[in-house]
Amino acid sequence: MDIMIFTGLLLAGGLLNFIWEPSIKTVHCLAKCYLLLTIYLAFAGGVFYLAGIHNSFIHQALGILMHYGDYLGHFAGGFLTGNIFLWIKTMP
Repeated sequence: MDIMIFTGLLLAGGLLNFIWEPSIKTVHCLAKCYLLLTIYLAFAGGVFYLAGIHNSFIHQALGILMHYGDYLGHFAGGFLTGNIFLWIKTMP
């Protein structure tokens, strides 16, 4: 099931390039946000798995944010990958 969600979000992000063609500045900003998201998810994963607190609100909140942040990361990764391939295709 996770593989279907992963590939579906990657394909949806890649297909978004054909619907919406953003400017270079927008893509650059999205790439920065994607990097910040991956850094956040790595930090949250470290706190989630290495902290000894398992019954706290913060632990549950990090679990939820990691779960949905992962989906957002797959979608943004698919969009950026599709944008790179379209940019390479249009190069002279």
